[in-house]
Amino acid sequence: MIMHRSDQTLAIRALRSAAPYIRMYKGKTFVVKAGGGVFAEMATTRALVEQIGILHYFGVRVVLVHGGGPQLTELSAALGVPTRMVEGRRITDEKSIDVTAMVLNGLINTRVLSICRDLNIEAVGISGVDAGLVRAHKRPPVALAANGEVIDFGFVGDIDAVDTTVLKKLLDNGLMPVVSPLSADESGTLLNINADTVAAAIGAALGAEKLILCAARSFPIPTCAA
Repeated sequence: MIMHRSDQTLAIRALRSAAPYIRMYKGKTFVVKAGGGVFAEMATTRALVEQIGILHYFGVRVVLVHGGGPQLTELSAALGVPTRMVEGRRITDEKSIDVTAMVLNGLINTRVLSICRDLNIEAVGISGVDAGLVRAHKRPPVALAANGEVIDFGFVGDIDAVDTTVLKKLLDNGLMPVVSPLSADESGTLLNINADTVAAAIGAALGAEKLILCAARSFPIPTCAA
C-alpha cells in the first residue's frame, strides 16, 4: 500500500509526539480492560487491537482483559436461555455458565486473537482457569440493600488470589496475553467473574504501571480511564 505524503507527515508527527511516552513506559506493564461493547462491531474491535499493538510493538508489556456482556445476552436469547439481572448484576445459572464459556473463551477471545494474527501481534488467549491464574470461590447468597431480599447469583465468583506465573512467562517471551475473566473454584466448577474486577486484580498482582479501562467510545487508548 502506498502512503501519500500527507499520510506520511501525520504518521511522523504521531510518532514524534508518542516518543516521550514510549521511552517512559518501555518495559512497563499495562493492563487494558475492554468491555463487551467494544466487540459489538469488527471495526471497533480492530481499532482497539491496533492501538494495543502499537504499545506492544514499542516494548510496553500489555495484558488485555476482555468482557462480553452484550454478546452473552444476545447468544443467551438466541439459545432460549433467559437472562436475569438484579441491580445490574447478572445471575448465572447452570445453563448460563455454559453460554458464558462459549462467549468469553470462544467467541470474544478467538475474535481478538484472529485480529492479532492479522496484525502480526504474537498473542495467546487464556482464561482465569488456565494455570490457576485466577483462584476464586462461589459467591454466597447476599441480601439486597434495597429490600433485604436474599439473592443467589449462581455460578458467580469472588477472587481469592491471582497467580501471575503464566502471565509473566508469556510477557517475558514477548507474547501478549488476552485474558477471559472466566475462572473456577478449587473443585473445577466454572465461575463467571466481572471483567473489571479481574483486570484490577491482575494489575495489582503484576504491579502494573497502568490499568486502562476502555468502553466502546473510549478511543484512542490514551483517552481511556487510566
